[in-house]
Amino acid sequence: MTGTIGFCTKRRSFVSKMIRWFTRSKWSHTYVIRQNEPDILVLEAGMFQVQIVPITKYESRKYSNVFFRPDGFSQSDITCGLMKAGDKIETRYGWLQILGFIPVIMAKRLLGMKISNPSKGGIVCSELILQYLRGLDPSGPWGSLDRNTVSPEDLYEVLSSHAKFKKVESL
Repeated sequence: MTGTIGFCTKRRSFVSKMIRWFTRSKWSHTYVIRQNEPDILVLEAGMFQVQIVPITKYESRKYSNVFFRPDGFSQSDITCGLMKAGDKIETRYGWLQILGFIPVIMAKRLLGMKISNPSKGGIVCSELILQYLRGLDPSGPWGSLDRNTVSPEDLYEVLSSHAKFKKVESL
């Protein structure tokens, strides 16, 4: 279970709805399970910073969840990925990056252009999970994803087609 990536959506949240609309994703947030004993803890880019929280935060009826379990990776690979993402603990959340996604997504949708997110600093959930994946397997298909524009949907699509990740509906 350690190293499993979770995707979720808070059903009645304005912010969640806006993220899903702009990214054209079913998911508005993503996290990775860091520890499973004695309690399940997840590493996430939360409201204010990268932090470790109990998974119970996402187990209420307010959330829809799906998980991708890493099958076929060694425990040392998973540990390496978690360490790379864990280096970001206490990094502030990238609220300005969220706002910066607006011109990025509009340029892509309306003009077919790819531009970088003009807002730097901080970290968002998709970027944190990309850090984990690059630590897990630097040569994986996520290598082509841009940390400044990656969305939960981008990660979901890559993991859905990756042979070493198994989609599961519950833990």
